[in-house]
Amino acid sequence: AKPRSGIAGREAQRFRREGMRKLYANIAEIFYSIQGEGVYAGRPQIFIRFAGCNLECGWCDTKWARKQLPRCSVEKKPFSGKYHCLNNPLTARELFALLESINEAGCKSICFTGGEPLLQAGFIKEIAGHLHDNGYETYLETNGSLPEKLKEVISRMDVVAMDVKLPSSAKAGNLWKKHKAFLRIASAKSVFVKIIASANTKTADILRAADLIASAGGNMPLVIQPAHSKNGKSRNALLRKCLRWQEAALAKLDDVRVIPQMHKALELL
Repeated sequence: AKPRSGIAGREAQRFRREGMRKLYANIAEIFYSIQGEGVYAGRPQIFIRFAGCNLECGWCDTKWARKQLPRCSVEKKPFSGKYHCLNNPLTARELFALLESINEAGCKSICFTGGEPLLQAGFIKEIAGHLHDNGYETYLETNGSLPEKLKEVISRMDVVAMDVKLPSSAKAGNLWKKHKAFLRIASAKSVFVKIIASANTKTADILRAADLIASAGGNMPLVIQPAHSKNGKSRNALLRKCLRWQEAALAKLDDVRVIPQMHKALELL
């Protein structure tokens, strides 16, 4: 891919001067919004959604980003809902130039999300180093199933938001061993664990997730996130279950929170 003109052209020159490798990534979308999940909810971030995922969770709300995509959507202005598209794949220098061009608010937190961003760990390691050099914080949202990939990037991550996929609700298979290895690596940084709770969630899975966190030190927050529902009766019934699961998990952990998806409640990206 040829460097874009303007800001992208100047960034291309900077990357060449610094000897950056020419790595590529398949990106689904880039946009500015507030973080809607977990303990950082409400914080402004620029989101880079990587295309491709190694899992097929039953309640996935970004199924369209599970596969490689021919084009990347870039929001023109924050919260405008208007996009322009670029051909995939993108180089690290092109991506950095795009981040700079849409960052009117001077946001310094970059969220790598997906899909599963760690499928493109080499690219993330490269761009994260350059982001750090330019004063940005890196925030990784991950399904927590690729510990070997996490090893490649952990030194360049500031925050890790790790999902634990419960067999009873995620329907993604048994990932306990992978989650344990992943959390052991992630615990070197600021990390919290998030589990999506649905009507199918079993208490035994919640307690096993709490034990997993306790075995890694137990000092990182556990977030129980109710699966989003527009049905008020179903939503309230699930919330009551989440409060009971929170109480049970607090017998094993110091910090357990019930936090819904804020961006969906606010109807934001």
